[in-house]
Amino acid sequence: MPPELASTLHKAMAPVGQMIFEHTEILKAVPSDVSSVTLYNLRDPLEAWQTLISTAQKQSGPMEGQYIPEFASLLLEPYGIRDPQKFLLRLQDYIVTAKFGDDSEKVVAIAEEIRDGEISKKSEEIHKTPLITLIEPNIKTNNEAGHEVYTSEDGDLKAMIEGPIIIGDSGGVSKCLTSLNAPDNFSTLLKDRWLAFDNDYPSVLSFGKDRESFGLIARAISDVKSDGSQAESKFTTETKFNKDGIERRSFSDFGLIGSIIAQLNSD
Repeated sequence: MPPELASTLHKAMAPVGQMIFEHTEILKAVPSDVSSVTLYNLRDPLEAWQTLISTAQKQSGPMEGQYIPEFASLLLEPYGIRDPQKFLLRLQDYIVTAKFGDDSEKVVAIAEEIRDGEISKKSEEIHKTPLITLIEPNIKTNNEAGHEVYTSEDGDLKAMIEGPIIIGDSGGVSKCLTSLNAPDNFSTLLKDRWLAFDNDYPSVLSFGKDRESFGLIARAISDVKSDGSQAESKFTTETKFNKDGIERRSFSDFGLIGSIIAQLNSD
């Protein structure tokens, strides 16, 4: 990676001083049965978003570059976010996304809005715009699991904007609302999978479940032919943006050897 690009991303994607593990309130909204969770630990989510778009434009030609902002906005459509920049400006440092099952459209984003005392003069005008106007699910419905929720016109999207912001797939949001008061949620699972970062925190941290690889490894080792097993392995991926480029490390229950076996058995 060119030094100038590495330096740009290093500054824009800088992590917060404390990892989100120490602020587990919004993780309580993540059910324990999600297929994957990604924690964005960014000092300034809006700056990170804008830098990624401008960097992609510079790396593309003039014709392709003009379409990148529109394409980037489409990436947030499954979450029901209409105006990414104004939406991100309203958020605190930590953002969590969760995926349910194998359907890439069944996703949910969870975050907290900036407190009134933290609103800068620069963003005062944007904060005068109601949050509900920046998202697709803006039709007020009945309370659900003790919380006031909004839905989209087609009912596919849902949002709660009081307390933690929970927005995305309707079924996924419903699970998150129930999880807020459940004894088992993602924050409790983190205690068993704690990573010691020694103050060198990643900007992005993902946790997930991998049933496919588990089955491939099991069949390679034991010559099991049935796919009926529901066992699964867990993986963790951390991403850091340092001065030399992007550093990405993955850990799984089976480690490197298991990954190689799974790859060989899939061929």
